[in-house]
Amino acid sequence: AGHRVACCVLVPGEGVAFRVVVVLFGTDPNHFEVLVYSSVSSAWESATGPVHRNLVPRQGPSVVVGDVMYKLQGEEKYIMVVDAVQMTLSAVPLPDARTLLYAGNHWIGKTPDGRLCFFVIREQLTLVTWVLQAPGKWVEQQPVDLRTLMHPAFVGDLAHMKLSAKMSDQLRGFKLVSFAAFCEGTGTLFFVMADWVVMLDPRTGRLLRLWHNTDDSWPLGDVYPCEML
Repeated sequence: AGHRVACCVLVPGEGVAFRVVVVLFGTDPNHFEVLVYSSVSSAWESATGPVHRNLVPRQGPSVVVGDVMYKLQGEEKYIMVVDAVQMTLSAVPLPDARTLLYAGNHWIGKTPDGRLCFFVIREQLTLVTWVLQAPGKWVEQQPVDLRTLMHPAFVGDLAHMKLSAKMSDQLRGFKLVSFAAFCEGTGTLFFVMADWVVMLDPRTGRLLRLWHNTDDSWPLGDVYPCEML
């Protein structure tokens, strides 16, 4: 009662062990509560503390690196950090993307060696990645022109379609491109492009069209990749 769920994340452990991390935001005064469930002990632990900013639960992507969970708070321009062992809450500021950030054109993930990364799609279809090398130190990687990866054999008519990550370009006949998901196991990025779910395979550097939504009354919403083991 009196709390709002900010996030709920599964943290895999050794073998079949797992933890569930839940972050709750209080209302007045601002405070947080971190709840951690362990499958090993079959019990919950909790920790609470005050914060010095207005906490607003937002929908957005999250990623787990070791015992740490990161959740993008795009509207507030920071990434929430939850340590599942210390049960602490902190924040990482976003890198300077040098473009307007709005819902759908930025996302978070992690590198194969377990570092936090931040993705942005710049106009028109340039994918830019930053990697968090050290606390407060974002390093920009080589940009990727997604257009060069759109082979007609793999993306069909999307290769010849007017696509843009800029919302206002829809007024000029462009179809919107936005991030949809990130698969932590494989590092695969998923996009929604003109009602198609499209994946970017980091191993091949190839875009692949997966599924088309033909129901105009039910637009594509959240996409949840599931890695089968």
